[in-house]
Amino acid sequence: MSTAPPAVGAPESLVTADRYCIQCAYLLRGLPTSGKCPECGTEVAMSLREPMLGSASLDYVRKVNSGLNFVLYGILFLVLMMILSIGAVFVMGAANAQLAMHAAGLIGSIMIYMGYWYYTQPDPGQVAEEKQRAARKVIRIVVAIQAVVALAHLVLGLIFGYNAPPGVRGAAPGAAPPDAIALVIGALGIASAVAWIIQYFAVMRYTRWLASRVPDRWIVKRTKVYMWLLPVLSTVGTLVIVGPLIALILYWNLLDRLRKHTRAVLAGKPRVLLRGVDG
Repeated sequence: MSTAPPAVGAPESLVTADRYCIQCAYLLRGLPTSGKCPECGTEVAMSLREPMLGSASLDYVRKVNSGLNFVLYGILFLVLMMILSIGAVFVMGAANAQLAMHAAGLIGSIMIYMGYWYYTQPDPGQVAEEKQRAARKVIRIVVAIQAVVALAHLVLGLIFGYNAPPGVRGAAPGAAPPDAIALVIGALGIASAVAWIIQYFAVMRYTRWLASRVPDRWIVKRTKVYMWLLPVLSTVGTLVIVGPLIALILYWNLLDRLRKHTRAVLAGKPRVLLRGVDG
């Protein structure tokens, strides 16, 4: 028996839930499922798929991938500069090497700040599901705080010369006493440390959420373990010297694995088939 064709003029299926366009975040409720977003022209059906990373807007995935690139290359840059600084002391002298390290550290920090900002771009298709205190928002707030602290530290250094070589150190007329400057610098250091701690735990939570959209169970499990393991390696691990280095390598590998998935999506694949990846 042949199936009868649908009646002419049959009502078209509409979007009945609060679903948003994966490209521009336009609310699609009430629009036909076979239509296009009136804001950007993206097919409505594309925004109704499961919220997997492979189904997200390529523009969004591209920004996340760029963010991971900045963070990972920024970390490598800082490590390289630390290695080169050992030889720079003998070539440039301790004072000049210190200045060079501060400049290199600033460049590396800017790369990492930019990276976390891009990494935490909002996914247009997930705006309705995002919580008020989402890890993504927390990361952006603390990164902004760290950037302000770094800028303030740089300005103080330029004005009061606390990073200058011997012979050019000094304060401008009417400047605050050295004790006050030391107090300010100490406060900035504490603020930066607190922001970094908050950022670290937020990055673990945010990375876990992104990994669940691959899905990659290996990353999800590692973020839960690394929540406590990496801080221990970075603090108590200093007793064996290599603890912080091991923590940095583990952190780098975690984000690099996620970057492999974003690269795969941009290449037209849903994911990279690695150990612990579903599918």
